Amino acid sequence: MVAVGGNIPTATKTTACVILSMCPPRPHREKERMREFYMRSYEHFLISYLPSLEDVQKVLDNKAKQISSYAYIMHDKDYYIDDEIDKDTGAVLHIKGELKPPHIHIYLRLINNRDVSEIRRWFESKDENGQKINCLSRIVRDRVSCINYLIHNTKSSKNKYQYSVDDVVTYNVEHIDDDMPIDNTYYVVEDMLKGLPRMELLKKYGRDFLYHYSSYVQFVKDLSGEEYRNIAKTDEKELNPVWGEPMPFD
Repeated sequence: MVAVGGNIPTATKTTACVILSMCPPRPHREKERMREFYMRSYEHFLISYLPSLEDVQKVLDNKAKQISSYAYIMHDKDYYIDDEIDKDTGAVLHIKGELKPPHIHIYLRLINNRDVSEIRRWFESKDENGQKINCLSRIVRDRVSCINYLIHNTKSSKNKYQYSVDDVVTYNVEHIDDDMPIDNTYYVVEDMLKGLPRMELLKKYGRDFLYHYSSYVQFVKDLSGEEYRNIAKTDEKELNPVWGEPMPFD
């Protein structure tokens, strides 16, 4: 065993460096790396409290080169389904049936994957009194549900106000309707290349993923190393850490 520190001969120092470089990363560093990995995504779902749809559109226009598609809608007819209680004080913040503050739901698909906090900051601002205008954000795990939630067309939101599809502003989004079939092939392959675990893929894409699993795996394997590297070179600084590593489906 080589002790690190003190007066170590040159040859021994070199050996110590090699030993240290072979050591696995510390658990907390690995956990931090994984957290950073899972906080980045091509797709984001946000709630903005900007005062108007025009304000949201200005942000989207300014970031147009980074955006592949989007859909958003103003929710100004939502009510609290139950009383909302402050967890710390027990005070009633909002009562059942009270109208919620107007807010804008935004679905975003980006050209490169981005950190969730970075995308949230796009839509943060200050009002005329200098007070911060907040934005809530999360990574999309179920594209169909997020897009359909814009009009409350999901199982969990059927008891909420039903917004019209005509109220949704979209760019490069094919449809917003639970009853229409969606071809997720491109997104499945993309997620496989990003290294998503198989159980996560199953949860996200359901029976279709199982039914076509062998075809998806074969296609991913058929991607040549050169083609794979060309995809990765689109923006190396923004790429997911698993790019270039061995496929998890071998």
